[in-house]
Amino acid sequence: MLNTAYALAAGITGLCLALLIVAADYALLPPAESIMPLGDKAAHFVLVGGLALLANLAWPSRVLRVGVLRLMVGSIAVGLLITAEEVSQHWLVHRTFSWADLTANWLGVVAASLVAERLIRRRCRIKNASSRAQAAATTRS
Repeated sequence: MLNTAYALAAGITGLCLALLIVAADYALLPPAESIMPLGDKAAHFVLVGGLALLANLAWPSRVLRVGVLRLMVGSIAVGLLITAEEVSQHWLVHRTFSWADLTANWLGVVAASLVAERLIRRRCRIKNASSRAQAAATTRS
């Protein structure tokens, strides 16, 4: 089931990330390393991970099972899109493909998946406990 608030947040975040990518493509941004060491990698991790987290929370019940693995569809979608964006840098004048950037992106996606799984499980436990308490209160009256 779609969570509208998270879907809207994911859409806005995705749009902002796309604008950042376009600005970087046209060399309109200063190098992140000039702001802080490894700033570029940290930005990749946080921005892509944040987008994946919102996508996973927007579609919490969308999971692809591959053997024993449970892969969240939001993470898969963000991971594939950001991989395509990174690979496309081979053909852009102001950008260069980087395995380190791609690794930071995917580490952000994996971290987001772990956090989203935990938040979704917690939300389900709280919802179930509330339902049980409500049912118990109804049977008492």
